[in-house]
Amino acid sequence: MRTESDSPPHRHYKWLVVGGGIHGVSIASRLIGEGIIDGNTNGNNSLLIVDEQQELLYSWKERTRATGMTFLRSAVGFHLDIPAEGLRAFASGYGHNGNKQKQKQKPLSKKAKRQSKNNQHRSKHGLGTSNGYPNAENPDTTTVGRDYQRPSLKMFNDHCDNVIDKYKLMDFHFRGRVESIDVCDEDGGNKPMPLRVVVRNSSGVDADANASGGVRESPPPGTTIVSADNIVLAVGNDDPAVPEWVTHLTSENNGYNYDKSIYHLLQLPNGDPPDAKTNPLYKANTDPNWDDFDRHEPRHVAIIGGGISAVHKALQIASKNSRDEKKALVHIVSRHRVREQQFDTHQDWMMTQQLAQLSLDHGGKGLTKRQRKFGMVESPAERRRIIAGERIPGTVPSYMTRAGTNSLEKAMGEGSISWYVASVARASRNNEATGGAQTASGSTYTLELTNGETVGPLDEIILATGLGKKVPGNRILSPLAASASLPLGPCGYPLVDESLLWKPRMGSTTTSTNIFVAGGLAELELGPSARNIAGARMGAERIARAARRRTASR
Repeated sequence: MRTESDSPPHRHYKWLVVGGGIHGVSIASRLIGEGIIDGNTNGNNSLLIVDEQQELLYSWKERTRATGMTFLRSAVGFHLDIPAEGLRAFASGYGHNGNKQKQKQKPLSKKAKRQSKNNQHRSKHGLGTSNGYPNAENPDTTTVGRDYQRPSLKMFNDHCDNVIDKYKLMDFHFRGRVESIDVCDEDGGNKPMPLRVVVRNSSGVDADANASGGVRESPPPGTTIVSADNIVLAVGNDDPAVPEWVTHLTSENNGYNYDKSIYHLLQLPNGDPPDAKTNPLYKANTDPNWDDFDRHEPRHVAIIGGGISAVHKALQIASKNSRDEKKALVHIVSRHRVREQQFDTHQDWMMTQQLAQLSLDHGGKGLTKRQRKFGMVESPAERRRIIAGERIPGTVPSYMTRAGTNSLEKAMGEGSISWYVASVARASRNNEATGGAQTASGSTYTLELTNGETVGPLDEIILATGLGKKVPGNRILSPLAASASLPLGPCGYPLVDESLLWKPRMGSTTTSTNIFVAGGLAELELGPSARNIAGARMGAERIARAARRRTASR
């Protein structure tokens, strides 16, 4: 990892990637892997990845861990390396230990022989084995799920680490947060102008917290200034969506959530979102083990939200009942009934250029009909309407609802999970001083729902309400768009070309800037799957292709 001393003010880079998550890592890997930039880290100014977390993919790993996810929703074909079969090849050799001791086995029954034969076939094709677990959902023994060949989270993360090591991406990581991006004051003619980037170092985030307002003539303490020829904005929306009633509930304790009994699944353990000083919920949850559900049992929990994260967490808690005498009761409060759907967008939106070319090579049509039609739509407002209609939030795949011994259907049938179709009308906290009933945790919550039902007493309230609806990175995006005359759609998202390049408006004083976008910021070009892992591959392909073309034209 680069430090402040490694990056003195005004050091210049060929490429600067803002964001070290799924999209940033995918793009950086492809730029190096395809030879667009030099991957040699010794004195190399070809790449800088700016992310405020201590390691790349930190947010992804922490959030998936917190939800209790064991298998990904997407297929094994979507990953962060360049080869289309990269994760499948990794899976074929994953978890095999040549030092395992051989044990004497009893003769197999006919059923066991059939299962063994199936497992041999699956192992041969890199699909893992089911070992008797319905739907192959045991992450300890299975690498890829049976349906849609979904990788286990552990294997996927190990493959991500392998990719990061392969391209030495940690050597290009600078820990900090981009505060501003400006076009350098240079007369570049028709050439793209370099970009000036101010980065607040994570080690000195609060260095000027008490400074008075006003314009500074020089960089504030704890910042680093660099410049770059090309910038990729691969930022996400890191602010968890918190219902208004939660703010009122925590305000009863002077704004503090002392026992961490109310928390958001997607709030990072050490996270400090921009509005942390105004949202009392964020003042808790700094302990890495804040979601440890062994803290107190029996346990009565309400989970707010009805999507895949809510169900993941509910099943994780309920699964304890089969291994522990203590009973956990989970109450899911959702505005809708269970919405069963395999993916949150149709698979037709996930066709990458690499897969499209393979399709053409084998007599297929390449990009799907949905993608081709979307590409012909000129109106940004119409594109946004299509995205809103095709991307369906709050859905849960059937392998979680109906399949296997650890399914939502089974848990609800046994009474360990209840589902309420309602919103929270009012939440209250009782204690011994007010005569409220006490639970094992020593604190009591009661939820009054809009359907007239009451849920409580509760030990904990877990928010699975997703992330906010703001434009990702809007804090730096809006000023940059205004200063460099970069066009935005009516929804506030960048209007980019097919290579995801954000070009200045026609007739503006800024002739050209090499600013690319990825992830959610690329939605108006890539479509509904832009935020997914498939979208990360699509974005990396397009940016790398644009870079290759530009190099070839010189």
